[in-house]
Amino acid sequence: MKNIQKNIFIFVLVVLTVAFTVTCEDKFHKMSPEKKAEKIVEKLSSNLNLDDEQKQKLNQIKDEVVAKMKANMKNRGSFSKEFAEDIKSDTLNKEKLLQFLKDRADKRNSMHEFMVDKFIEFHAILNPEQREKLAEKIEKFGNRFKKHQH
Repeated sequence: MKNIQKNIFIFVLVVLTVAFTVTCEDKFHKMSPEKKAEKIVEKLSSNLNLDDEQKQKLNQIKDEVVAKMKANMKNRGSFSKEFAEDIKSDTLNKEKLLQFLKDRADKRNSMHEFMVDKFIEFHAILNPEQREKLAEKIEKFGNRFKKHQH
């Protein structure tokens, strides 16, 4: 079961990376998360020839993902601040540090599960031709990525 989850996560990560790469422009990295998500939706809609109903569903998924990511960003600062305070102390508490790492891993795993669910929703709205086109883009990206590995 864990291997299946790992493979699904890698697949989702590749899809998101492809989406980000497809939209990669100098300005892209300076955009807000909402603008980035909009660009990704535009590219996916265009590249996969989504119809109006599919675009509406994709926009709903995008809104849910952006909201979840923004909520997680707010909490990220508190982790860093608490960890920095612990580092300043004379001694470190191993159990507290391990709990800190476990809490971060739990949040990360929760986000992975959420993203997999959203990707499954997205996959469900695609027709076989669109799935094939998306799979080809993922394979093309994977091959391009392999060329840069040593």
